[in-house]
Amino acid sequence: MSVRKRFGTGIVLIVIAAAAAFGGKPAYRWWQRSRRAAWAAQCRAARDSERWVDLQTMADRWAARDPEVADPWLFLAEAAQGRHDWPAAAAALVRIPDTDPKAPAALLALAQIEFGALNRPLVGEAVCQRLLTLQPRAAPAHQRLIQFYAISVQREKLLRQIRFAIDQRCEPPEAYVYLLLLDTLRMSNGVELNEHWLKAHPNDELFVVGRAIQFPEPHDPIVAPSAPLDVDRKARAGKLKLVETLLEKYPANLELMAYEIERCTTLGEVNRVAQMLSHAPEAAERDSRFWRFKGWVHEMLDELPAAETAYKQALEIHPLDWNAWNRLATVCRRRQDVREVERLTALVEQSRALRIEIRKLPAAELVTPEILADLASYARKCGAGWVADALDSRVGRPDRWHEPIAPAECD
Repeated sequence: MSVRKRFGTGIVLIVIAAAAAFGGKPAYRWWQRSRRAAWAAQCRAARDSERWVDLQTMADRWAARDPEVADPWLFLAEAAQGRHDWPAAAAALVRIPDTDPKAPAALLALAQIEFGALNRPLVGEAVCQRLLTLQPRAAPAHQRLIQFYAISVQREKLLRQIRFAIDQRCEPPEAYVYLLLLDTLRMSNGVELNEHWLKAHPNDELFVVGRAIQFPEPHDPIVAPSAPLDVDRKARAGKLKLVETLLEKYPANLELMAYEIERCTTLGEVNRVAQMLSHAPEAAERDSRFWRFKGWVHEMLDELPAAETAYKQALEIHPLDWNAWNRLATVCRRRQDVREVERLTALVEQSRALRIEIRKLPAAELVTPEILADLASYARKCGAGWVADALDSRVGRPDRWHEPIAPAECD
């Protein structure tokens, strides 16, 4: 080694030693930023020229050195996306640490991949929940979960998610449609999407039951919100038999139990309803429908105080339940409480008019400000002030419905 080279090396060592001795963090950060900038420049060049293999190679090396930085993982995801390798794209995005500022946008992109190209809705659900832990006002995650829970008929999760979104002032408009129709959830694409999810999760109880419940009723010409005309007629006619068969396979499934109990109440089968209620799982205590069913049994047995208590408990859980208000009106009528009967009857009629208007919509997402204003009025009369207040502050203010997430771009 020449004297000049030895001297130069010595200078570098001295500089490094001095930087360490006198607080070398700024110097190290400068070097780290320079190195990352060089990596980023190389990755951008490969991306812009669509050299996906080169981009993957460079981003892989960068990620090995800087696993706690978002950018190399984002470049890896872009390289995978360029090759239509969606599992690899998801594997890269999931590695971005939650502490990185770009994590929310990356998780949103990951959720889109999981629900979309990969058709892994249960993973997508977990990603959305992770995103909301980081950014509770991430409106796209709220909307995705609300739609998923509605279509897969997960009522308890749906109600909880809508309440959370409203508290964050980030609920989508259609959330209020789902609230009003909570006990009669049937979407125009409900059967199709549950069948799609079953391809990824064959024989999964959640989607098997979700598909069955989403079938239109055999003799119901109006379904919410607008059933497709090409739904298999045999499936429509065979829904009752399908539910019966599935109930034998999944005897503790709340949706199947509720559907069968509802059918038995229309037939006046008190003993059958009471028997099924006695076998209901613990989750039924949190379901307004089952309190309404209990109230119906008490009502049929002329136990009016117990019936009234059960109906009021149902309304405590779900204040917009028109069925519970209707049954409560019947109890008041038998007790000859004329004024209360008039009030409750008007409430039930208002709910009926709202449901008719909503069922005319091509999709729940197309709910109009006029319908939402009427829904706010109904909610306030039901004692659901949290719903009415939220609607009053949003109707006519489209900018209040969403909290955007900036896209995750590489530096």
